[in-house]
Amino acid sequence: MAHVFISYVSAESPFVERLRARLSEAGFAVWAAEPIRAGAEWHEEIDTALRQAFAVVIVLSRAASASPFVAYEWACGLGAGADVIPIQVEPTRMHPRLRALNPLDFSDAQRAPWEELIGRLRISEATRASLAKTGELGSLTGRERAVLAAELAALADSLLGDRCAEAGLLARLLAVLGRLGGSPAVRTLARAMPDARPDVRYAAGDALLALGSAALPDLLAALTDDDPLLREGAALALARLAPEALSGAGEAAIPALVSALRRDVGPLREAAVSALGRMGKAAVPALLHALDDKSWDVRALAADALGQLGDPAAVPGLLRVLESDDADLRARAASALGRIGQRSALPGLIRALHDRDGVVRWWAAEALGRIGDPAAIAALLEALRRPDEEMGARLTAVRALARIGDPAAVPDLLTLLHDGYWVTREAVARALGEIGDQAAIAGLEQALFDEQPAVREAALEALSRIDSPQAQQIVAQFRWDGTGDWLGAEG
Repeated sequence: MAHVFISYVSAESPFVERLRARLSEAGFAVWAAEPIRAGAEWHEEIDTALRQAFAVVIVLSRAASASPFVAYEWACGLGAGADVIPIQVEPTRMHPRLRALNPLDFSDAQRAPWEELIGRLRISEATRASLAKTGELGSLTGRERAVLAAELAALADSLLGDRCAEAGLLARLLAVLGRLGGSPAVRTLARAMPDARPDVRYAAGDALLALGSAALPDLLAALTDDDPLLREGAALALARLAPEALSGAGEAAIPALVSALRRDVGPLREAAVSALGRMGKAAVPALLHALDDKSWDVRALAADALGQLGDPAAVPGLLRVLESDDADLRARAASALGRIGQRSALPGLIRALHDRDGVVRWWAAEALGRIGDPAAIAALLEALRRPDEEMGARLTAVRALARIGDPAAVPDLLTLLHDGYWVTREAVARALGEIGDQAAIAGLEQALFDEQPAVREAALEALSRIDSPQAQQIVAQFRWDGTGDWLGAEG
């Protein structure tokens, strides 16, 4: 029986159990062996299971990326004609061949794209394995392929316009078009990208991914087509498949992406906003408009994209978001303002240091540090003096003062070398070293005898960074043993 083969390492067993349960619940047969340990023999049943799989799901972690067994399994899966789907459970290096397979990001459990994974597997089960094994399309001549592609594209276009058409049938048809290729196939697949039916969208995206660079000329040409649905779909396809090509298209792609924002198909709207973030300053008006979108995801991505672009024209809109009722959006706005780095954002960010949400205060402090204006010093010091301030926000405020680098903060920072939390004392010692003011020497010398080794080490490093004979003389009296104590005076 055809099944989904799960490739993983033992460290990811808890996630694999959840994955197995979700796929079984969706109606798939699942095969997942116990991970092989170093030195163990390869089991023949694994090769058999790989040959019988219509899809191989690779659970990618840092350990899995380094595993020769996992590499063997996904390579065999590709060779057998299975649909290989990488899913990342943590950031890790990835083989270029896997990167080309449109990995799914499962590192955030709350936003894990289960729907997309299941949709891709349904398409794989219906089309990929059978097409790869029969080889029937490969027996066609070039002319026969072109004629068949044109006829099937016309049929698929008709079905796309029929809201009552069976999604599974249309998805299988799109998968065949992806095997055939050619301009009619690419144009039809692009039209399917904004479709409201998930299976249809996933099938179109997978088919275009299979065509790869061969589809790019037609997709780029479609950006200026008279058909608005084709323009929109081409922009979304490029956003997903070839961001560099989309960026090269310039302003021609912006109207198509803006059109996608008006559709109620969440994942594609997110793709459109992310793509706009790569389009340069010309996309700023559209992204500012997206800050008022009904979809929370679109608003969040728009804020992130505006921060990525770094255009000062976005500051007023982001300051408005900084006053919104949603704490996550306020935090994103603060982060974006920090990346833009404009002094005009200071008043709003300083107010945000009093936000009721600790994460917002954290990002506001981070942003003030990025902007680097001494006008923020007093507000950051005030935040540090609040006894009920969360540790994360306090440490970020200390780092912000270090980044600003103004000696005016030194007296107040010196008092924090006696803070009740050693992590604060360590951070302050490092900040004083980055500021490099001689007024900190005496306080850092006392910190060399702190009860916590990490604080002592930070104080010694800070003194070594201060350009002063006195500081260097103090440093010369101590040698650090690397494990938490002094070896004694040198000499």
